[in-house]
Amino acid sequence: MHAEDAYLFRHALVRDAAYELQPPGERAWFHSLAFHALEALLGGPPDDLPSDDVDLDDAPLRPADAQAHELAGHARLGTPADPALAAARAIYLRRAALYAMRSYRNVEAADCWLEHSELVSGAARGESLRRAAQARHKMAQELEAERLLGLALACSHQSGARRLEGQVLGNLASILEATGCAGRAEELYGLSLDALREVDDQRSVGGVLTQLGNLYRVTGRILQAEETLGLALSIARATANRRAECIAFGVLGQLYQNTEREDEAERVYLQACGMAREIGDSWLEGRILSNLSLLFEGGGRLNEAVRTLEQAMELHREVGDRRAEATALGFEAVRMSQQGNPEGAILVFEHAVELHRETVNRLFEGGMLGNIACIHRRCGRLDQARQTFDKSLAILRELGPSRFLAAHLCDYAMLLVQQGDSTSAREHWREGADIIRSFEDHRLMRETRQEMLKVCHTAGSLPLDGTQKGDG
Repeated sequence: MHAEDAYLFRHALVRDAAYELQPPGERAWFHSLAFHALEALLGGPPDDLPSDDVDLDDAPLRPADAQAHELAGHARLGTPADPALAAARAIYLRRAALYAMRSYRNVEAADCWLEHSELVSGAARGESLRRAAQARHKMAQELEAERLLGLALACSHQSGARRLEGQVLGNLASILEATGCAGRAEELYGLSLDALREVDDQRSVGGVLTQLGNLYRVTGRILQAEETLGLALSIARATANRRAECIAFGVLGQLYQNTEREDEAERVYLQACGMAREIGDSWLEGRILSNLSLLFEGGGRLNEAVRTLEQAMELHREVGDRRAEATALGFEAVRMSQQGNPEGAILVFEHAVELHRETVNRLFEGGMLGNIACIHRRCGRLDQARQTFDKSLAILRELGPSRFLAAHLCDYAMLLVQQGDSTSAREHWREGADIIRSFEDHRLMRETRQEMLKVCHTAGSLPLDGTQKGDG
C-alpha cells in the first residue's frame, strides 16, 4: 500500500469513528455548520429553479451545482438542529438532480428526484416522480420507470394538473413503444395530445408528435409519419425548442433512409448532429451518428461508416445509453457478416441480443435473433437456422408488423426452399413481401428478392413470387 493510500484509509476510519462518537444532536449541529460553511464558500444560497418544466429544462446551472448533492445531504442531516435547512434541502435536491441529468449520471438523478418528491406534494410531487422515471428510462429500467409514472399520473389526477397528466401519458407511451407495445403506445399518445392541447402546451405537443411520427414510421405508415413529423418540426421551431427539433430531424432522417431518399437523409442527419452538439446533448448525438453510419454503409462509404459508428459507440458508452449501444452492435455485426466474418458476426449479434433483453427491447431482440438465423442458413446450418428463426418469429409476430418481421418471414421462406418445402415457403414469402410493400421499403424488397432468386435457382425451385429470374 502506498503511503498516500494508507493515510487516506486511516484518515477515513478515524473520521468515521469520531463521527459515531458524537451524540445525534451534536451531529446535526456539525452538519448545519458544514452546510453554511460550504454554501458560503460556493458563493451563497442560490435561487430556486423555475417550477415550470420548460423553464427548468432551459435553466442555466451554476458551477457550484456540482456540490448541490453534498449540500442537500448536509441540509437533511442538519435539519434537526436548524429547521430552516428543510427548504434549502429541497432547493439543492432539484439543482443536484438537474446537474446529474445533464451530466448523464442517471442513477444519482433518479435518486435526487425521488428524494425531492418526498418533500413536496400535488403536481410538484408528480413532476419529480416523472423526472425520476425519465432517468430510469434512460437506464433501460422500464418496469421501475413505468411504476413511477403510475404514481405521477395519480398525482396529476389528484391535483387536477392536466398538463402534467399529458406529459406523463406521453412518457408512458414512449416506454410502451420502446418495449414493443405499439398499439397501446399509440392510444396513450392520443390521450397525451388531447390533454396537452386542452391546456395549449404547444411545446409539449410538438415533442409528443415527434414520438408519434416515429411510431408511424416503425409501423409502416409512411405518409402519416411524414405529415406528423412535418407538423412536429413546425411546432418545435415556433416554440424555439431546439432539442425537439433535433429529435424530429433525426426521425425524419430515418424515414428518408427507409424510403431511399439518401441525400435528404444525410442532409437532415448532419443538421441534427449539428443541433445536438450545439445544445450539448451527447445522448442524441450518439443515436444520430449510429443511424448516419448505417446510411454510409448502405451507400458503400465503408470508411466513413466505420469511423462514424466508432464515434457513436464512444458516445453511447460515455452517456450510458445501453439500448443504443446494443443497436450499434447490431450494425457492427451486419458489417462483419458482409465482410466475410460470419462467426464473428454471430458473437456480436449474441452480445446485442443480451443487451436488448436486458433493456426490454423486444423488437430488436427478435430482429437480432433473425439475423443470427440468416447467418446459420447461409452457412448451411439449416437445423440451427430453423430453431433460431422459430424464436425470432415468435417474438416478432407477437409485436405486430415491422421491417424485422417482414424481412425474417422472407428469410424463413428461403430456408424452407432449402429444406424442400416450397408450399410453406410461398406462404411465408407472400406474408413477408406484403408487409415490405406496405412499408414502401423498396430497397429491402429489391435486396430480399435478389437473394430469394439465388436461393431458388440453387435449389432448382421456381421463384417464390411466381416470376422468372429476370422479371421485375
